[in-house]
Amino acid sequence: MSGPGASFHGVVQDLKCGACALRLERQLAGLEGMRRVVANATTHRLRAEYDPDVLSEAALIAAATRAGHPVQSVAQEGGPREPNLVIPLAVAGFGMANVMSFSVSVWAGIDMGPATRQAMHLASALLALGVTGFAGRVFFEPALRDLRRGRVSMDLPISLAILATLAASFLAPLGLAEEGYFDAVVSLIFLLLIGRVLDQKVRRQTLGAARNLQALVVGRFARLAPDGRLVDVSAADLQCGDRILVRPGQTVPVDGRLRSTGGRIDRSLITGESDAVAVAADDLILAGSKVLQRALEINVTAVGEAASVGQMAQMMRVFEDRKGRAQLLADRFAATYAPMVIGGAIFGFALWFFVLDASLAEATMIAVAVLVVTCPCAAGLATPATVARATNQLLNQGVLVRSGRALEAFSRASHIVFDKTGTLTRPVQTVRRGLPTDVARAMTGLAANSAHPLSRALVGETRIDFITPAMEKPGEGLRGADGSALGSAEMFGLQVTGPITASFFKSKSGDLYEMPFKEVLNNDTKDTVYHFQRAGVHLHIQSGDRDDVVQTIADEIGITSAQGNVKPVAKADFIDGLRRSPDTIVAMVGDGINDAPALTAADVSVSFSDGSAISQDAADFIIIGESLAKLIPIFEVSRSCRRIIGQNLAFSTIYNLLSLPLALCGFITPFAAAILMASSSIAVMLNAQRIRS
Repeated sequence: MSGPGASFHGVVQDLKCGACALRLERQLAGLEGMRRVVANATTHRLRAEYDPDVLSEAALIAAATRAGHPVQSVAQEGGPREPNLVIPLAVAGFGMANVMSFSVSVWAGIDMGPATRQAMHLASALLALGVTGFAGRVFFEPALRDLRRGRVSMDLPISLAILATLAASFLAPLGLAEEGYFDAVVSLIFLLLIGRVLDQKVRRQTLGAARNLQALVVGRFARLAPDGRLVDVSAADLQCGDRILVRPGQTVPVDGRLRSTGGRIDRSLITGESDAVAVAADDLILAGSKVLQRALEINVTAVGEAASVGQMAQMMRVFEDRKGRAQLLADRFAATYAPMVIGGAIFGFALWFFVLDASLAEATMIAVAVLVVTCPCAAGLATPATVARATNQLLNQGVLVRSGRALEAFSRASHIVFDKTGTLTRPVQTVRRGLPTDVARAMTGLAANSAHPLSRALVGETRIDFITPAMEKPGEGLRGADGSALGSAEMFGLQVTGPITASFFKSKSGDLYEMPFKEVLNNDTKDTVYHFQRAGVHLHIQSGDRDDVVQTIADEIGITSAQGNVKPVAKADFIDGLRRSPDTIVAMVGDGINDAPALTAADVSVSFSDGSAISQDAADFIIIGESLAKLIPIFEVSRSCRRIIGQNLAFSTIYNLLSLPLALCGFITPFAAAILMASSSIAVMLNAQRIRS
């Protein structure tokens, strides 16, 4: 493929089930220039990667429209929205209440003449026709579109059930049968719409996390003009370099550096910390932080998608388009389920009408009961409802989930491999002695290029007058364009012994300086290590730092498997070696550029928002902030998610295995089938809510 690659992220209409998503994926995958396409029926999202030299975005959108699923880029305003189901649901509820009043009169056995009974049936018929024509369109229209394109979705058996019940009901007003089923028609539509509303709610819950993040940083803010005046502007109009005043109670809409002397902020949205945090001049303030007590003057450094909240929202969107193993199985199952349901209904009708000599109306009701009771709403909600709940719970704890597959994998993790510096420990620079001012300035100007913990410690709160252009080599250090260099002893061919961490700086004139550090355990390292050891997880340290330094830290926290002087590729090889053992799931936790190969090699990976962009791209979970203790809710929520998905799928399977033969035997009426179908969806939803972080 000649092009460098482009991506498209869109919202899809009429994507009702996993079968529809699979068909759309297959049709778009056949386009020349298409590299990868994922359609998600739960979130109504489409993500495609393609060669822009061969395939255009317009051609991609046109192909999706021809396939019966109009799609619009999320970058465009006013994109397609899901239909409002509240009005059809209200109409169906109103119709059901009134039809029941006529039906009860007939059921009660009140002595009435044929004309009165006929009038009751006709009144019921008029109400049922109105409800079916208006509220039933929610099912009829997509089913008809699918049929025109030669395909079958779950809207078809539902539509057949409604229309078959309505047709059988008209036998009574025509004098061909004593019983009418107009109450069953309207009740069927009402209860089916309840299930559809629940499904829509799950999708909105899944999509809501990213939207809510960005919704917190909108509004109007005071921008300081060059002459000192305050100008009221929209958050969308802010640009890098602006100076803004964020007042108490407002949420910071951008990333920026604090210009004022200090204050306190609430960072619970982005880090999960419940306590207020004190900030000082030149501290980095992230978008999503809430200002407390006093106004803060901030220099804007990042806006929109480049700001932290924008990046978090983008990560959430990426997660929305990834499917876990359970969801993929559910999608494949849905692709063949609708024909099976229709076949079962035809078999039930034929059995009762031709073999058991039932009347046409009775045999039709058997077929309708089969169509309704076997609708896989519960199975379809089992995974997405649970994953959505788990994702939101972790987001509340300051953890971004980038893959549904990761939730399943982390729940079964048998080994966790840690990087050391920045993950288990934080470096604290010792006092610099005899370091010339110009050398210190040049060193910090070079160190500012890197997100490595040692580089960040070197920069500290020092004012940076300039940044030296540099290239960073994973596991070694930085080489500046002016000939200066900053990195490990190995980078300069030095031999260092003893449990002391150090970086070395070579000035552009060739002078070499040693920068010693003291490694300090993060506050929550010991508690986190103890938690996983108690859970029976095997822990390892793989670090590029010197082996004696690594062993000292490992002894302090009680990890017996530790190794230093490990190259980036060797970390990945170590993980591959662990994975060769049967039933082994390996998790990797790291934040540096040199951790990226290992993060990719692991079954599931965790990085930090303060880490390198490369490590974040490779990670399945991103911890907002630096708290290692957030691994604990990731582990516990993942295990709870896996357990509840299993319960929901088992419940859905048992429900269908029991309900189908009961419906075929005539023990379940269409009305009871609709109640059972809606109840199964509610049960799955309620079970998913049991996940707690």
